[in-house]
Amino acid sequence: GALVYTAIERECAPLIRFYVADHVKVYTEPCECGYPGFRLTVLGRYDALLKIRGVKTWPTAIRDALSTLAPAVTGEFRIVLREKPLLFTVMGPVKLVVEHGPNPSAQELVALKGRISSLIQSVLGWTPDELELVPPGTLLRPEFKARYGAINS
Repeated sequence: GALVYTAIERECAPLIRFYVADHVKVYTEPCECGYPGFRLTVLGRYDALLKIRGVKTWPTAIRDALSTLAPAVTGEFRIVLREKPLLFTVMGPVKLVVEHGPNPSAQELVALKGRISSLIQSVLGWTPDELELVPPGTLLRPEFKARYGAINS
């Protein structure tokens, strides 16, 4: 769910809630280390959410899936859309641009495209309409927060 910080036990002060736009999973059972409280795992940010063919997809989920193919891919990718999503819902085709690893042969590139498509289908439940493999270093590296999407008109 969405993480909201609230000071419920606060007295003589207004109730203030902070919505941080993180999608989290809460673990309530005690940790193996002995910590008795609940723990959070951040799954993604709601402002980065895309709904592709009815499936809620975070770019971090694509990154995590692609990381299983290293060193065949560098891990850098971009989601290219023809138009801006409407309420997180992607309209039209989805193009995925992925940086391949160093020095693959033409046959390895064809096989890698198939592996990426089947991986995205099995992990996320949709297949990109177009998949482009580009050489390492082609996609710009982010200096701060990673931006995985682009609108191509």
